Amino acid sequence: PLGYHQSRFVTPHTGKDGLRQKVQRMVLMASYDLNDTLRLEATTLATDWTSSQKFAELIDVDTAVELRQQGQIGIWPYGQTETDVRDRTIYQDLHLTGSGPSGFSWIVGAVALFQRDDYHRVVVTTPCPFTLASSFCYGTSSQPVCMQPLPNSTDCPTPFPMNYGADSLTDQSIESFAAYASLEYSIGDFTLVGEGRFTYDSKEATQGITALYTTTYTKIPTTFKFTAEQPSYTFTVSYDVPN
Repeated sequence: PLGYHQSRFVTPHTGKDGLRQKVQRMVLMASYDLNDTLRLEATTLATDWTSSQKFAELIDVDTAVELRQQGQIGIWPYGQTETDVRDRTIYQDLHLTGSGPSGFSWIVGAVALFQRDDYHRVVVTTPCPFTLASSFCYGTSSQPVCMQPLPNSTDCPTPFPMNYGADSLTDQSIESFAAYASLEYSIGDFTLVGEGRFTYDSKEATQGITALYTTTYTKIPTTFKFTAEQPSYTFTVSYDVPN
């Protein structure tokens, strides 16, 4: 209600901010003519992508103390979130294309995709009850720190009764395979196209969450598994209207 003034674009806070991304990608395309009507083509793609991010509560210790002096509970100034993500993907396509007499052309091939994801998230929270009269608890389990915003603030409980935060790790793997074919036939101004594809997908993700700075799970690790098979096909008839 009493408020405080600051820059519109820079908010002072105790935590750390930052974002870093790195992407490495390689693409290899190759083709080989087996004869006058038959060609073998291949596409290989490999990526390695990482991203790290840090962000904190938009308040610093001095502002948190000022709010306490005004009789407001404010926001715990030591909150922090950090994420680290890594994705590795390999994609491979291999197919044959050909053409025949009387307006026939065709393609037949297969693709494979392998993807691995690692997602790590750390959230720092107060290990003590956050009240108007309490002190600020922070630090680590091996080096706990108690900061009194006001001379009459109550001491932090010993030991700190709650977790310092959560440490979450999720591993995910995806595998996808497909075979496909297409046949095209042209006769005069008419073109007939038939296409078919069969896909098999497999996905598995495992998540574990522990109390920060410990190896104690706050919940039982969970695993999600998913598989699916999907055939699909299309038939197309087109006509080229003469001028």
